[in-house]
Amino acid sequence: MSNSIILYELKTAELKVTITATLSDDGSLLVEGYDVGKTVKRLKGSIDYEYSLKVETTDLPQLLVALQLQDAKGLLAVLQERFNNNYAFSSLRSFLDEKGIEYSQFFWN
Repeated sequence: MSNSIILYELKTAELKVTITATLSDDGSLLVEGYDVGKTVKRLKGSIDYEYSLKVETTDLPQLLVALQLQDAKGLLAVLQERFNNNYAFSSLRSFLDEKGIEYSQFFWN
């Protein structure tokens, strides 16, 4: 069974942002974001915006080393502690790039 946490959540009259991290049963990490509201429409031209990144099982050990973790058991808690603001997604992406960790990404609006 996969485990998920909320990295960041914001709810205002103009904007709702939710960014989650899931450690899947196959050992991959999936980080997904969903922004919706008037602010998104003004900035992106659409009422909502979805984005995600995935670190495959084969690349997860490199992430664990970069975060100084022995295993994936504490991964979600460390991600939540380190990437828990409105820039969670882009900060994590920058971290992965800096450490040379492979990931795939998806954007939709």
